Amino acid sequence: MKAAVWHGGEDIRVEEAPEPRVGPDDVLIRVEYAGVCGSDLHLMDGWLIQPPAVLGHEFAGVVEAKGENVTVCIKGDRVVAHPLSSCGQCAYCRSGRQNLCRKPARVLSHGEGAFAEYTVVNARSVFVLPDSVGLSTAALVEPVSIAVHVTSLAGIQPGSFVVVFGAGTIGLLCLKMAKQAGARSVAVVEPCASRQDTALRLGADFAASPGEIKDLVDTATGGLGPDVCIEGVGAIAAVEQAIQLARPGGRVVIAGWSPPHATATVKPAYLFRQEIGIQGSFWSSYSAFGTAVDLVQAWGLELASMVTVFEGLGSLREAVALMRGREVIKPLIKIV
Repeated sequence: MKAAVWHGGEDIRVEEAPEPRVGPDDVLIRVEYAGVCGSDLHLMDGWLIQPPAVLGHEFAGVVEAKGENVTVCIKGDRVVAHPLSSCGQCAYCRSGRQNLCRKPARVLSHGEGAFAEYTVVNARSVFVLPDSVGLSTAALVEPVSIAVHVTSLAGIQPGSFVVVFGAGTIGLLCLKMAKQAGARSVAVVEPCASRQDTALRLGADFAASPGEIKDLVDTATGGLGPDVCIEGVGAIAAVEQAIQLARPGGRVVIAGWSPPHATATVKPAYLFRQEIGIQGSFWSSYSAFGTAVDLVQAWGLELASMVTVFEGLGSLREAVALMRGREVIKPLIKIV
């Protein structure tokens, strides 16, 4: 099969690679569409893995083959899959928190990813798609599942005032999920004017730069501040600003991936006095993934405004460059 192999830096080459082996509990998927995620860019910056590697963990495709023990799908089914094939046995898996699995069987983004003609996953992570969901839209199920997980941890209630930092894919999807959860107002913090416009089109009540957001929120909340801040950028400045912006008794959810060795300055006495809750959010559970399938079906064309489709594995390098330049929000690679 052909795969886009990352060799370090911006060096991505389309090469022949062995087709993945299918174990008795595995599903071989012919990848149709795969999304480029901000975390793919971080991995290419050397944050976690070493080259050579096949990246890509947001995808949709068609079942090509399955192991003898697999009953969740059949050949020809249109599917998506959680990129983390959990062990299914540890305490976290047993409690439905597969994203915290201690011994995952496979993690696609760590080198056996979806920027290839085929990828293999454990059947536990596979979800068959409704007929009404197209494969290009279905490739957004994974980032939608992250927004589902983030907002569940945020504890958004009907009437909450929410601030989302970042109008990239995750920030925009958290905006939609906050609205879905009943937030009365959602403000998006984003320095890029065109992305502010996208946030407003997708339902944001306010969109402002980091320097403008405090005055805007103070006016809208009578000086109290937001009930919930969602940090979806991975920038230390955004983390620190979110903590300072949240109202007394408010909550901050950190959903962006910061550089591994970066540190934020937080005064424990401030958290103590203001009762600010800080919550990390890592990936999503299988339950959230299933919810995301339903949401993608419901949201449909709304999601298309975030997507730019690139043809063929050879276009991955261009897609990465445009994403780094913030010229596109969600690049999708049409594999075949």
